[in-house]
Amino acid sequence: MAVSSPGDTSRPPWLHSCLGRLEAEQLLMNGGRDGEFLVRSSESTKGAYVVSLCHQGKVHHYRVLMSEMGYYLQRKKGVELKYFGSLEEVIEFYNGGKDLLPSPLKYPVACDMQEEDVDTDDDYEDNGLEGSEDVELSRVVNIMQESLTTTKVEKAEVDDEFWSWLDAYVNKGVVRDIKSAKLGHASAPDEFCHLMRLASSEIVESLERFARRVEAVHTFFSRCGSKETDRVSQQNGVESNSQSLARKLSNCAGMVAGLDQRAVLLLHQAAVVVFPHADIPSLKSESDNPSPDSESQQPHPMQTFEVQALFAGYLKQKCFLKVNVMEGRLYISRNVEELQTFYTHEQILQLIRSRSNRLKLGMRLEGKGRKDYQFEDIKQRELFCQLVQQMHNMHSDSQEVDSISVFIGTWNMGDAEPPCDISSWFRCHGTGKPLDSSLACLPHDVYAIGTQESALSEKEWIGRIKNSLCTFLKVNLKVVAAQTLWSMRLVVLVKDEHFNKITHVQMSTVKTGIAGVAGNKGGIGIAFYFSGTSICFINCHLTSGSEKCQRRNNNFYDILRSLQLGQVSRKFSGVFDLTCQFHHLFWFGDLNYRLELSVEDIYDCIAKKDYKKLFDQDQLKLEQAQGKAFFEFEEEEINFPPTYRHRRGSRGFYEYKKYKKTGLRINVPSYCDRVLWSTFPEINISNSSYGCTDDIMTSDHSPVFATFNIGVITQYIPASPCTTSQGGTEIRVKHITAHINTSSNPIFYLEIHSSCLEGVIRSKQNSTFATEGSPGFDTHLFKSLDAEQSHWAHPKWTTADFDVGIHPILPDKGYLEQQHMLVAVKSAYGDESYGECVLSLRPLLTGTAYRYKCCLSHRGMFTGVLCGTMFLLKENADSEVVEPLYESFISNDDKEEDEPVADARQSGLESTSPFSQCDHCCCILYFQYFIVTFVDRVIS
Repeated sequence: MAVSSPGDTSRPPWLHSCLGRLEAEQLLMNGGRDGEFLVRSSESTKGAYVVSLCHQGKVHHYRVLMSEMGYYLQRKKGVELKYFGSLEEVIEFYNGGKDLLPSPLKYPVACDMQEEDVDTDDDYEDNGLEGSEDVELSRVVNIMQESLTTTKVEKAEVDDEFWSWLDAYVNKGVVRDIKSAKLGHASAPDEFCHLMRLASSEIVESLERFARRVEAVHTFFSRCGSKETDRVSQQNGVESNSQSLARKLSNCAGMVAGLDQRAVLLLHQAAVVVFPHADIPSLKSESDNPSPDSESQQPHPMQTFEVQALFAGYLKQKCFLKVNVMEGRLYISRNVEELQTFYTHEQILQLIRSRSNRLKLGMRLEGKGRKDYQFEDIKQRELFCQLVQQMHNMHSDSQEVDSISVFIGTWNMGDAEPPCDISSWFRCHGTGKPLDSSLACLPHDVYAIGTQESALSEKEWIGRIKNSLCTFLKVNLKVVAAQTLWSMRLVVLVKDEHFNKITHVQMSTVKTGIAGVAGNKGGIGIAFYFSGTSICFINCHLTSGSEKCQRRNNNFYDILRSLQLGQVSRKFSGVFDLTCQFHHLFWFGDLNYRLELSVEDIYDCIAKKDYKKLFDQDQLKLEQAQGKAFFEFEEEEINFPPTYRHRRGSRGFYEYKKYKKTGLRINVPSYCDRVLWSTFPEINISNSSYGCTDDIMTSDHSPVFATFNIGVITQYIPASPCTTSQGGTEIRVKHITAHINTSSNPIFYLEIHSSCLEGVIRSKQNSTFATEGSPGFDTHLFKSLDAEQSHWAHPKWTTADFDVGIHPILPDKGYLEQQHMLVAVKSAYGDESYGECVLSLRPLLTGTAYRYKCCLSHRGMFTGVLCGTMFLLKENADSEVVEPLYESFISNDDKEEDEPVADARQSGLESTSPFSQCDHCCCILYFQYFIVTFVDRVIS
């Protein structure tokens, strides 16, 4: 008897196809009875299963494999194997306790057969109108039908074909136009325009033919110079045929020109009557909307920053930094009007952010050394860095870049046609943390745009995106990839100048809808390399409904493990998920997590703009804090109102009541639309904007935008030919201790992967476990985990547990500082991973021992902590270390020199300035500063 498929309701109740190891242990420990068991799919071996059994407060895992002879339970060497025809026969045999299992398989833990994933929030069962609105709409339509009947009597000479078109408009088209009028557009609605196209189809052709004839006659008489004819016709008081025709055409043109305005006004008034509670925008003329080429959308020619120049790290003097991105110049002056001393983008060698003083920035200038400046606030400092970076990228002749800007947008379009103008989304204009106006008009290097419930075709949507960006940014973009799953879509575009840097493009989709086969919910992934940096974008649409938080977590697990991106080999992807495979991973979309507050409390927080209170009660944030989903993903602080569920055509009212056939449903306003990211350690990334638009109102969701400046690893080229580093450079492990959240008691081993290694490194099985008080056991860390001792294991390894040395392929510093190691803690019995992490090799290059402590995760869940010490061993101490060819343009300074005393006191840190230790040195420096200032003033 074969095992039933996952979608078959007749499958055995103990079979949990998609359950992970940690989830299985937690489920069994909830009961805790000896003999409780379940069966799950193996994560390490395709087609295999794992029997998880509870016995004496521990969970034991046994792998069930399949061969030509049938199913068998993997046992220790020397134990005779028994073969079975089906998985059910395996369970039935060990249910009787006839073999050497610790306990018979007595009590099956049934799979939680949740209800099908029905879209409880989607508008499939109603027409989007409440009862009172239906009544008013019918009344307005009846009035129009009566008016049409009267008009037919008065204008009986009009042909029947036109009356049929007008009948169709009044009975059907006008309803759609009234709903469209809720948006407050000043242009004529679609159905009315269609009616006018039908009515004018014949006259347009006739007018074009008539215009050509009139032009010919006019040319003929102009050449003849018949002035006498003109004089006679002017003296004649009788209207000529030409004058009569001109008058009729003029009258007709006047009536046609006013039709649009009258129709829009009438439909707007009807919308106000039909939708009395809607926040319908007032009509705007086209002059109210500036054109894309208007001055307000042009890049600012100059941005000025008032800063304090730091001398000797302490003494300050006011000066001005002015950035002209378009000219590629940085002006430094003491007077706000002065524009004499400037540095080109080539002369600005590096910007250095201070980590201890968030207002301080260092600049390395060609021929001038390092200069330090203190800004008014952190926002000003970051804006200055971004402008200089943009200027550097725009004007540099180098083909390599070390930082790029990325735009990410997500929007549930609600199956509605988007408005023509969506530029505010791409300009990051709206509420929250918008992009500074100085940067909003500069194009980003990469655009990743995810939509859900899209009403447009892929080709039409891509054209709309490119046209919108080209209109106000004047930039040419190329499509890296576009992927569609039902009405979900992800489009990635890049600036034309970067297109040749894109390689290894991958695309994949996962369906998580009804029974796991419907694509109404799921995820789309697009991954590629930008130079030497791997980037992945994931757009998703998770299960809806306030009560289905766990189902959303499961959707996340399914997408994370099922997207075929990165290294898709079973041995690798079965261990390391997407968070360990890409330097930058961006996850966004309609995640559908809700707020755990009442509607009244949410409205109160929105009125007070207390978004922190809302964010603290967000389901996604709560799940992250417990390590249940999106563990170690980051998100910028939310400082904008909930993006769902708005009344269409309004952003001042949330339509939280939903009348469905099953009854009234409450959808509390929530932050459904999100942007999160996960980045490898020691790689720069900074968020520059995160918010939502407030003027795109065709959907019940607001479009969300986020922009980032991310570090890019260049393709490394050594300055001189390198030989193999075998025997030359070695990464030596001193000790490693893992704290694993598990109710089982297996033996573990470590598995290390890296592109800088010739092969996979595997340690021996751990022979010891760390105990409290022993070397390598972090007591403070373990107590902070707030966990029971019995549910944790603490395997330990030392140098002797590695038979093979960890030798990088190249010994160069510029190469090693860009490398990372992927570490997995695996069970020696079933080869299943109990947790993975990523370690950067950059800290090894400091010359001291690298003490690290990082969280372990598996399938997006927190599973433990890995800590230890390793160092870089070089047998030939005199060998030259090659410096990196392309140093990071914007870096973070770890070690501060000459830190200001005042700033150290303000931050509560103990001052390390020499001024606090030696008054004599302080006086000398003050005197030097006085002399320098005096001489400068005399010269100026």
